[in-house]
Amino acid sequence: MKMLTVSALLCALLVLTRATSPAEGENDTETEKPTESAPAPSEEGPGAEDLHVSTVPPTAVPTAIYDDFGFHHFGFSCPGGWTMFDAHCLLYVPENMTWADAEQNCQSGNGNFNAFGSLVSVFQEYYFDDIQEVMQKAGHKSGQVWVGGSKAPGDSSWSWSDHMSPNIFPNWCSGEPSKENCLKINFEENASGCLEGSPCDAELPSVCGIILM
Repeated sequence: MKMLTVSALLCALLVLTRATSPAEGENDTETEKPTESAPAPSEEGPGAEDLHVSTVPPTAVPTAIYDDFGFHHFGFSCPGGWTMFDAHCLLYVPENMTWADAEQNCQSGNGNFNAFGSLVSVFQEYYFDDIQEVMQKAGHKSGQVWVGGSKAPGDSSWSWSDHMSPNIFPNWCSGEPSKENCLKINFEENASGCLEGSPCDAELPSVCGIILM
């Protein structure tokens, strides 16, 4: 009786095993179709229909230009007749003018259509030396010249006419700002290189400046 029971169990297990096993010739996963290889690119390179390429022009390489002191400025040079320094180009104008006329003359380039400046800003002390050197090259060792500082009547705040320079005014001749409304540099023998206020309708030579960026 026990032998018949064991035989019946073995037959049942054999039937179940065949029912759950995959049929012959069938794979567990589907056979992947071979991918088609892409055509080889032409030796002449891809055409416009194959690849959209945006052409970017090469960046221009700046040219190093050196001034009288060995400083270099990439891509900048001074207009003809102007003198290059580390931070700006300067031009001495010997004609006597009022402050407003001198400023307008600087803005027009003193007749040079490639030069558009303003009366020079003097917010660094070594700019006094630059201005004096330009004057000496023009044959003027001393004197008074207009620069770009001005203020409105009744106002105590000075500003530079180029609207780019910081409102710093070093080395006043009297030790304090003047009550006059236009600014000059005094290179007289007893006041060598200092800022001084002057009536705006006074007629003086001037120094134009172009800031190098």
